[in-house]
Amino acid sequence: MDLEKVAGLMSAKRVQMASSEELARTLGYPATGVSPISAGSLRVFLDQGIMDFPTVLIGGGEVGVEIEISPRALQHMTSGEVESIAV
Repeated sequence: MDLEKVAGLMSAKRVQMASSEELARTLGYPATGVSPISAGSLRVFLDQGIMDFPTVLIGGGEVGVEIEISPRALQHMTSGEVESIAV
């Protein structure tokens, strides 16, 4: 992920990936089980490239649990902002 581009989209000087502890405290999820569906008031960014696939796999809230979903449904459920953020 292009963190500089994400920072610009958020009008921030810089952004960084959250630590495992921050994820657990903020979202209640382990680092490998984060689900964008219940990100609450956090902004969700979706890379433009995923929109070309019929379905994608996202974290299901627990380690080893994944949800298969269409990118359009994911965008709708999360109010996700589609941007070119992949490196």
